[in-house]
Amino acid sequence: MEVAASGGGGPQFDPRTVEAVFRDFKGRRAGLIKALTSDVDEFYQQCDPG
Repeated sequence: MEVAASGGGGPQFDPRTVEAVFRDFKGRRAGLIKALTSDVDEFYQQCDPG
């Protein structure tokens, strides 16, 4: 049941500090913004390869 709760089969994230949580959030946000702006064609291909 842990896999379903974590959102998938990726590595577990065990935040130890507020700074670690913020660093993770900041990195994910930056990656998402990049995927939706500068890498939009590649991102679309990964989401809908057909």
